[in-house]
Amino acid sequence: MIGPEEADEDSRWDTQWRRQLVENLGVLVRQLWQVGVTNVFVDGSFVENKDRPNDIDGYFECDLNRLASGELERDLNLLDPHKVWSMIRNDAEYANSVKQLRAQTQRMRQQKAELSGMGLSQEEVKRAMDPVRSFHQQLKEEVESYERLKRGEFAELRNFGGLGQLLVALRVAQGLSQRGLAERLDVHESQVSRDERNEYHGITVERVERVLEALGAEVRTSVEKVRGDLAKTS
Repeated sequence: MIGPEEADEDSRWDTQWRRQLVENLGVLVRQLWQVGVTNVFVDGSFVENKDRPNDIDGYFECDLNRLASGELERDLNLLDPHKVWSMIRNDAEYANSVKQLRAQTQRMRQQKAELSGMGLSQEEVKRAMDPVRSFHQQLKEEVESYERLKRGEFAELRNFGGLGQLLVALRVAQGLSQRGLAERLDVHESQVSRDERNEYHGITVERVERVLEALGAEVRTSVEKVRGDLAKTS
């Protein structure tokens, strides 16, 4: 990180804010380590000579199946008291993500121009830009996923993996707020909010049926194969 060597060298340099950003990052990184994610990368204005960066951009490498099924998000939210590891769940979060995506696109163009202006080869520029592109792609996929939900397009379930995300997706697709769902279920809004933050972890079959009924949705399942050794013993 580039910065003044002494605290009073530049009065605009917000050391306290940067320290807070690092401490918050430390909390998230430790949670990632606890669920088996070891490769974490940070970028953005925080690593540049900027007086007061807005935040810390970053991304991590993980198993795609674990991410797509919602297992990783659920495990992380079980560790975090504020449930910050969450999919886009409403229009306000979507609008903020779109705004962030546009800002990142502009920053990427500027960064690429700066790197090229330094006389770096195309391969060197690519290596330097790869972490930024990866984070940008991750955010883009989250935005596109929310847009698919609004169109009523849902991911296929496998052995009920991602059931919690499907319940959230059904609400989003209907344009129904958490308060609206709570009223249909005759529970407090905070209950729905808590359930969605936890991806409905540990939900009973009876409660799944209640939520589906409140959403006016029907989910059908089918058995595609049964292990031969299990079939013989049944």
